[in-house]
Amino acid sequence: MDKKIFEVEISSGGPESYKTSAVLTMPCTQAELCDALQKARVQDVKTCRNELTRIRYPGITSDMIGQNVDPLELNLLALRLTMLGEDDRMGLDGLLQIEKENHTTPFPLSRLINLTFNADICLLAPQVSDPKELGALLYEGEMLSDEAMALVDTMDVMPASLSREKEQLKSIYRQLIDAMLPYQVNAKAMSYAKPTAVFMHCLPAFHDLKTTIGKEVGEQYGLDSLEVTNEVFEGPQSIVFDEAENRMHTIKAVMAATLAGLET
Repeated sequence: MDKKIFEVEISSGGPESYKTSAVLTMPCTQAELCDALQKARVQDVKTCRNELTRIRYPGITSDMIGQNVDPLELNLLALRLTMLGEDDRMGLDGLLQIEKENHTTPFPLSRLINLTFNADICLLAPQVSDPKELGALLYEGEMLSDEAMALVDTMDVMPASLSREKEQLKSIYRQLIDAMLPYQVNAKAMSYAKPTAVFMHCLPAFHDLKTTIGKEVGEQYGLDSLEVTNEVFEGPQSIVFDEAENRMHTIKAVMAATLAGLET
């Protein structure tokens, strides 16, 4: 990106002001602006006549800015444009297109300056041409709300890219399940332990098809349990609910110890 964005001709606006006009490139320093105003014999920067003679930023045209604008605001705009990275420049291009479609030119400089601070909120997606492709982009980029994601996951028909991604996730989960299934706690595993051995679990456990996730696992992978079978979970050696109850009392004890001495 060129470090000099605008070339501006400054004059006092008098009958023969062209004789003392000054050309200034922006962004510029305060000293450079003062020198140009002095050369153009301008007493007040806000009353000077100015005209853009050159713009070195693709996407911004002279009709967007107009003539005789505030040089201080124009200089700030030029400075902001030099600070944009490649992604932000693409975002600004998108915002400028929206502005042109919804507003007449010229645009207030304050508005253009504001756009440079919000260029990162605009995402250009030339590959999107219909609502399905837009949905796929938002889904794959995890830009949907949790509620929307949940809705997409229950759709009977979805964009091809979403369907492919879900199939890929199912394949990954299948590999993980196959890798961990040999370590499942079942009756055979418990038979290797002493008769006095107990089974503990921090919960929740996927041991049957009565829960929503358990049912999904059963439908997708043909399993009725994951880390522990229902036979062990509900068996005489299971103390999972006693463990959960003790955890509740432990939490209460920690809270009491933490809050001890505080006024109620």
